[in-house]
Order: sequence, then C-alpha cells, then structure tokens
Amino acid sequence: MFVVIAVVIAAIGLWGYFGYTNPKIPGAQDIHLGLDLAGGVSVTYRTVKEDPSRTEMEDIQTKLEKRATALSTESHVYIEGKNRVNVDIPGVDDAEAVFETLGNAGNIYFIYTLDKDGNANIRESSDAESGYVLARPMSEIIEAGCVILDGSNVTDAQEVARQQQNTGALQYLVQLTLDADGAKKFAEGTGECVKYVSGSLQRKIGIIYDGIVYSAPNVNEKIEGGEAVITGSRTIEEARNLATIIRIGALPLELSVLRSNVVGATLGSHALQTGLLAGLIGFILVCVYMIIFYRVPGVAATLSLVIYLGLMLFLLLVCNVTLTLPGIAGIVLSVGMAVDANVIIFTRVKEELATGKTVRSSIKIGFRKAVSAIVDGNVTTLIAAVVLYAMGTGVIKGFATTLGIGILVSMFTALVVSNFILRAFYYVGVTNVKAYGVAKKPRMLRVVQNWKKYVVISGALIALCITMLIANRASTGNALNYGLDFVGGTSMQVTFNGTVPSNSEIESFVRDSKRRRRSTS
Repeated sequence: MFVVIAVVIAAIGLWGYFGYTNPKIPGAQDIHLGLDLAGGVSVTYRTVKEDPSRTEMEDIQTKLEKRATALSTESHVYIEGKNRVNVDIPGVDDAEAVFETLGNAGNIYFIYTLDKDGNANIRESSDAESGYVLARPMSEIIEAGCVILDGSNVTDAQEVARQQQNTGALQYLVQLTLDADGAKKFAEGTGECVKYVSGSLQRKIGIIYDGIVYSAPNVNEKIEGGEAVITGSRTIEEARNLATIIRIGALPLELSVLRSNVVGATLGSHALQTGLLAGLIGFILVCVYMIIFYRVPGVAATLSLVIYLGLMLFLLLVCNVTLTLPGIAGIVLSVGMAVDANVIIFTRVKEELATGKTVRSSIKIGFRKAVSAIVDGNVTTLIAAVVLYAMGTGVIKGFATTLGIGILVSMFTALVVSNFILRAFYYVGVTNVKAYGVAKKPRMLRVVQNWKKYVVISGALIALCITMLIANRASTGNALNYGLDFVGGTSMQVTFNGTVPSNSEIESFVRDSKRRRRSTS
C-alpha cells in the first residue's frame, strides 16, 4: 500500500513539474485561461434599430451566446443599455475572425428532408442527443431548391403548454406564425410533404439555423392560414429553446460594431503567478496545521490533498475547462471542502479512541460514521453547482464547472484515498494511540438552558443587519453595494499612441494614481 502511495505521489509531482516546464508534455501550461487571466477579444455591438424591445435584445444575446460558445466555452455575453450587447471571448487574438463568426446575419431555413429524387438532405445522427444532421452542405440544398421558406417569412414563435383532450396530459408545443408570403409557401410545402413518399421514407420539414438541424417534425396534413404547431418537445424548456432558435433566425435587427479591441489580462501580468504562490503558501500552512493537530491522520490528509490536486489538474485538462478567476474560486472552495471532510473523519476517529476502542476499530468506525455528514454537505453543494451551470453563462459556468469537479474529487479523496493511506500507516506498525490523538472531553455550551440570552443576541444581530440594509438603500438606492456587472455603469478605455508601455509600467502608474487620489481626498 505504501509503494502504491509513493508511486502515485511521485508521478503527480514529476508530471506537475515537467508539465509546467516542458511544452512537449501536457500539463498546467495547457490549461485554457479566461479573459481575466489571459486576455482575449472584447466586442460591443449596437443595433441599427434605435429602440429595440427587451425580447429582441434577449434574442440577440442568445444568438451571440451560441456563436461565441463555439469559440470559447467561457465566453461572456451581456446586454449594455437599451441597444448594445457586449461579447468577451478569452484566449483569442484575431478580432477579424471573431467579427466574421459573430457578426454575420445568420438565418433559419425550413427545408425538405428529401429532395425530389428521394435523396436525403437531412439524416439521423448516430449520436442520440444530436437528433438529425445535414446529409450534404447547406449551400447545395439551397441551390437545389429544397428550401420551403426562410426566417424572413417568420413573424413569431412562442412555446406553449397545452393539455391533451383525450388524456389531460400536458404537451409542449411551439406556435409558429408566418406572414402572408410565408403562409402561401408553407401551405405548398406541407402539401408536398403529405403527398410525397419515397419508398418507406416520408418527406418531413427540417428546421436549420447556422447549419445545425434543430428539429425535423413530421407533416400530418397540409397547413394553411399562416399558423402552425410544432409538437414533439418533451419539456417546456425544449419547446422554449426551439422557439428562441426560430426567433433569432428570423431576427430582422441588424448589428453594427460599436467598439472592439484585443484586451490583455485584466488581473495584470503577475496576477496568476502571485495567485499560485499564495495558493502554495496556504496549502503548506493547512498541511502543517493538519499534521500538528491530527498527527498521523494529518499526514494522511496531506498526502490525500496532493493526490486531490493531481486529479483536479488532470480533469481540468481532460474536460477542456477554461480557467477564470471565478473558476479558481471554485477550486479553492472545493479544497476547503476536502479539508473539511478530513477534519470530520479524523475528529470521529479521535472520539472513538476516547471511548477506549482500538486504533484499527476507531479508523473503521470513524470513516463509516463520517460518510453521511460528508455526503450530505457535498451533495447539497453539488446541486447548487449543477443549477449554476444549467442557468448561468460565461464565468458563472466556469465557477460551477470547477466547483462541481472539485466536489466529486474531494469526496473521492476523503472517503477512499484518505482511508487507504491511514490504513497503510496502521498496517506498517503505527498503532500507538498517541500517534492519532484522543479527543478531550468537550466543553458544554448550555444553549437550551440559556435560550433567552441567545435569542436576544441573535435577534439584535439580525435587527442590526436589517437596519444597515435599509440605511444603505436610503442613502445609495440599493440595499447592497452592487458591482458594474449587476447594475451597469461607466467603463473607460485608454488607447496609447505610439509605443505602448509595458504592463509593469502601467501597473505602477495605476498604483501611483490611486495613492495620489487617496492622499488628496
């Protein structure tokens, strides 16, 4: 067991060192960094229409998010003011390529799944989640006249939840509304689908945006009048996504580039190195504390945390995670949870030793009794990470990703690796109770007996917090001090003419400016 532990830790150490120093070996240097750590491209678009609706702006945001995500999973798209959308894409420096990908109009097409000769324009994907894919390039389909109508004929698309008359169960639909020209084209197209069959294949209508097939519904009858219903969505979210795709493909708003620039790392050139150094110092201090307080179990926790860091690095590379400052915060939080899990386990071991049990029995019982508390705490945090990933965008997803990965790894290292290492110490002869520590008799805090006093103290603190929130709202207009990303504000950019100063010179200038401003105020 000790040989396995030594080999694993040595391998992690060697991989960590050479992966960071040797560009030929995949390692820490290959982790993708976000805009705040490595810079990238920032583009602000403005609608040509002066006063777009909120729904139109949200559709534009969704459209740009889908395109920006193809360039980087950590892209951040948000609305500025009434008619502007800002796109931050980390890890790229070719602004023209970004403009070409994001800024083209895009369109949605309704096409025949089979051409007039029975050849497939759309085929079923081997990947069950993908549904359908194009069987040939979109340009060939358009040239062959397989397009029934495009986004210019769509006036609206909305998701609808409706009860079935025969069963009463909910079905999720997309209500499609077309203009007069689109109604005529759609009637002709659906009529062709109903009467055209090639062998065992029924002609359907494929819905395509940006070359991706989002749906291929069957046509049951000729549809006239300019209104149609698309069924088949399993949830209201699926129906909403399809309705949004149709709307953004039919979006009539034009976008113009208001400003664009290639940005450097917003945290400064030395921020990442400083953060890594601070993390190393903190890690060493935590390990020293664990060893002093918990003795042999503390050594086991230290070795377990080393393996935890190696697994985290490996999964960040395998999952192709783009690391941002919030992502680092997620890792730090999961490290804290990993330490907390070990504290719970080793405290239980010390309590079992205090009852007179043997070291071996105390280790076994301590891990078994600590499992429920560790799983409960980690699962609730994991649920929060899943919700953040599902509902968040950009850096919020980055935080949720690293937090979720970190929680899973921390549970594994605490419940499996720490147990393995601690049993290895016991089996090689570390069986003295003093090496593990014995819990002292805890000091009793008579909370129930003195409940009135604690209720008064808690009530006073709660009342003070509420009073401060009300006072802050009265003086500033907000109960909390929100940042630029929540309430907006003014962002200033400085362009240098001629030679651009180095990062260290800019940082020195900013520090001096802050110092002078504080001294004058």
